[in-house]
Amino acid sequence: MSNLVSKINGLGKDRKIDVVYNGADYSIDCYMVYSCGSKAISMSHWSEHGTLSSMNVAKITNNFITLYSFDMFKNKNTARIKVADITIEG
Repeated sequence: MSNLVSKINGLGKDRKIDVVYNGADYSIDCYMVYSCGSKAISMSHWSEHGTLSSMNVAKITNNFITLYSFDMFKNKNTARIKVADITIEG
């Protein structure tokens, strides 16, 4: 298991990891831990205009992080990014 995947899986509620993807700063946040032990995790980015973009993490493997969000018209948007393309800050 990659170091990044281990760190994400080890996040507790209200904890985050700062990362860089495609030259931009992001944070990966755990915002909920359910009684069954599963976690709600998101990946967020502040734009240069001060707006927050965020997607929920649907799945994490050693190779990919699969993300999803819904727009204001309830259309589901998905993305899949390579774990190898993400670096941990600090």
